[in-house]
Amino acid sequence: MAKAWTVLLRPFVDDDPGRIGTNAPPDLDGRLPFIRVRRTGGPTDRVNDSPTLLVDVFADTYAVAEPLAGRIRDWLLFNGPHKAGGLIFDRIGCDSGPQELPWSDTATVRRFGATYTCVFRAQRLTS
Repeated sequence: MAKAWTVLLRPFVDDDPGRIGTNAPPDLDGRLPFIRVRRTGGPTDRVNDSPTLLVDVFADTYAVAEPLAGRIRDWLLFNGPHKAGGLIFDRIGCDSGPQELPWSDTATVRRFGATYTCVFRAQRLTS
């Protein structure tokens, strides 16, 4: 599921797969801006999956991280329906909007995180 979101959000990092993933790389400060997507919970059944996802945006400055996190939120909420990785996202909600979160002891990387809940059905797309 999180991997489908990495495909969905890749345009926000110029389609560079090295700048988006489910884990922050050891050389994070050399890949900025970077988007990390992680599943943190949510129910599932035989038809639907409703994951809670944490989307973190890492950048070298507040002036880059905060607006990028906001553009991602706006695009997810207001430009659907979204399709990626064979999934159709029926609904995406923002449980907690982008906010600055601690990352490391250094001030070289800024992190903005937002929490989203989505509902999707797994099916093959024909187009």
